[in-house]
Parts: sequence; C-alpha cells; structure tokens
Amino acid sequence: MKKMSWDEIPTLENLQVDWDYEPENPLGKRLSARLLKKDLQEMFEVDCVPVKIVSEKFDKKSYLIDISTNGLAVFLDAKIKTGMLIKLGFFLGRHKIISKGIVRNNSRIESDYRIGIEFLNLDQKYASFITSLNSSKIHHL
Repeated sequence: MKKMSWDEIPTLENLQVDWDYEPENPLGKRLSARLLKKDLQEMFEVDCVPVKIVSEKFDKKSYLIDISTNGLAVFLDAKIKTGMLIKLGFFLGRHKIISKGIVRNNSRIESDYRIGIEFLNLDQKYASFITSLNSSKIHHL
C-alpha cells in the first residue's frame, strides 16, 4: 500500500456544518453541578447546614438547599431584595466557608422564601472543595 500525503486526499465537496448546533447540557441552564440538601446530609451526616447571611441592614440565619461553585440557595423566613450584596458563612464538615454574594432570585414557598445567591469572588480553595464534593458524589453513584 502506497503512503499518501494530505494533498493527495480528495476534498470533501458540499460538506456542510450545522453552525447552530448546541450540545445538550445535562445541567440545563446551570453552569455547574449542584449538591442538594440530601447529598450534604449523607456526606456530612447532618440534618441541615446553617448559613449566616449579613448585609448593612440584614442579619439572618438560614438553611442550605443546594450549592455549587457558582452559588447556593437557602430557605429564609424573610424576603431579600434581588441585587442585594451580602456576606455569608457556613460550615461544610470541618471547612468554614465565608464569601461575598449577590442575591439573584427569590421565590415564596409556603411561609418561607427560597433565595438564590451567586458567590462573588469565591476563594479558590473553597471552590476546589465544593468541586471535590461533587466528584465524590458522582463517584459513589
């Protein structure tokens, strides 16, 4: 068999590419995978993960619903205005995580509110830890 060069390979006439193609994202619109409350309960053997949320005029304790490297969601007994800058802190196991955040959404669920918070400049060591938790969850499936 004769060895061919790239120039000897015929062209692919009429080859068309679908430039509107977008691969399916199993996460939907989310940028990263989330750990749910039940995942954290199993990993850390706790009923819930308390979260302290503070702003200039706000100081509340809430409970984690889910978390990713991009942000988290909490249940709270009061509505927080979308766009509000906050500081938050909580423990995942022995890791104390403190970050700035911005409230991205809120919705009423019975007598509480579900508050979606985006991390602002989450320290890389915290992001790596959260990623490792997600990897651990996937590994145990």
